[in-house]
Amino acid sequence: SGVLSSKLDKSLPATMSSPVLTSAEMRAMHSINMMGCSKEFDAMIAQKKEGKMSTPAIRDALESCASKNFQATSEKCGDTMSDLVACYSKNKKQFIKCKSLKTSLEECWAQHVM
Repeated sequence: SGVLSSKLDKSLPATMSSPVLTSAEMRAMHSINMMGCSKEFDAMIAQKKEGKMSTPAIRDALESCASKNFQATSEKCGDTMSDLVACYSKNKKQFIKCKSLKTSLEECWAQHVM
């Protein structure tokens, strides 16, 4: 996938293999991560509601989940994700133009990754 800048090395531990995403890639993955990492987000939010900082274990779990989500989404829905990333990069102030691509990526993720 041409636009995607990040690849994961499966041989590295999760903390070392987490990709560094562009802002367009982060935006593309936002709803996917909210769906796919809901357990990890809920654990982090629960600690914050108690006024506590997230523990390293919770942060690591969320980072690992997001990294796995990115890898799986790139592999199974790469063309759609590349198109969405390109759309976000091109339309920095008008993301509404990318809505149909965002929906397509979410549908692809639900069918092929979830």
